[in-house]
Amino acid sequence: MKIIPQKICAFLIVFVLAASAVSASAQGTAFSYNGKLNSSNAPANGLFDVRFWVYDSTNLPGTLIAGPLTNTATGITNGLFTVTLDFSIGIFTGPARWLQLDVRTNGGAAFTTLTPRQQILPTPYAIMANTASNLLGNLPATQVSGTIPLAQLPAAVVTNNQPGVVFNGIITTTNVSATANQNISLLGSSGSSVGGNVTVASGNAGIPTGGSGGNLNLQAGNAMAAGGSGYSGLGAAGAVNITAGSGYNSVGGNITLLSGGNSPWTQAANSFSKVSLQGGTINLNDGAVIDVEGGHNTQYGSPPQYSAGGNVRIVGGSATGSYTGGNILLLPGSGTPNGFVGVGKSNPATALDVSGTVTATSFSGSGAGLVNVPASAITGGLTTNLPVLVPGGKTNTLNFVNGILINVQ
Repeated sequence: MKIIPQKICAFLIVFVLAASAVSASAQGTAFSYNGKLNSSNAPANGLFDVRFWVYDSTNLPGTLIAGPLTNTATGITNGLFTVTLDFSIGIFTGPARWLQLDVRTNGGAAFTTLTPRQQILPTPYAIMANTASNLLGNLPATQVSGTIPLAQLPAAVVTNNQPGVVFNGIITTTNVSATANQNISLLGSSGSSVGGNVTVASGNAGIPTGGSGGNLNLQAGNAMAAGGSGYSGLGAAGAVNITAGSGYNSVGGNITLLSGGNSPWTQAANSFSKVSLQGGTINLNDGAVIDVEGGHNTQYGSPPQYSAGGNVRIVGGSATGSYTGGNILLLPGSGTPNGFVGVGKSNPATALDVSGTVTATSFSGSGAGLVNVPASAITGGLTTNLPVLVPGGKTNTLNFVNGILINVQ
């Protein structure tokens, strides 16, 4: 039988483009194809094998999009036939598509390609469905383009530049930043019994052979943007405030700054972590000041009652076993000259400058540096070498009471 290639009519019973785009729709991805085949200038009759391809154009060879689909033993009567084609999803995504048909007698040796290729056109409902607002099923995210208005998003979705966002539960993030003039607040939940905690922790080292743990940086804002210049119109630099909770008929919360403990492995002598409090640098005159203050006197109750100011207590670390406890060191800053230590004085003038009475159970040293000691302050025995008062330069003990020499031993 001789097959004369002729143009074949195609009627799409269900829409093509929308059905392939929405893979979970009720229609699926299959569609019906009705065609007419002539053989030897007359309508064909009998069984034929029909093969279908999808291309992106009429150009030869063009780009193959899908196929082939082969329908064997297709019954054709008076040239008319109907087949169901299913190229699955991702084929009819919007760009133009052309269908190519090959036919042969049932079980024949070779296919004959019919020309030209036929463009696949959507039905009117398929055109509407391509932009429909009532799609059924799930729409793959890869097939969504453009911008979705914020008003169409559910309230649980967080977007960029969204003000007043409140998170509940566990939040894990790599970076949190705010836009200009916006605040970032981390608040634990308030409850009828115990309030929620806020934990800010840097990461541990990620390799078993030992790496570096992440730093935890608390830094207030600068008074000038990075890379800025000029000095006029600048406000104050931001402060870092760490405040414990206030008590209500109870003691307020503590603030503990604790450096990390050493590992159980052997460390070098005097190897320990530190807690450092350091004032900022300054360009002129005195350096920045660090104030460590006890609690201030407060008024409470009715009638008013007052309490004493709080103490400032500096305690060295306790030791275990036969080791010595930690020292308390007051070390003035080095310079030319070195700094001084003042007790009760804001501007000390000597290495140790004390305003007030110093009380001690004992003093050690020769006392050679003591000057202007009033005689009335000397009580008890004074041992010295008196070569002038006592011939022979013997060592003697002079007993004084309220500055009056009582006897010489």
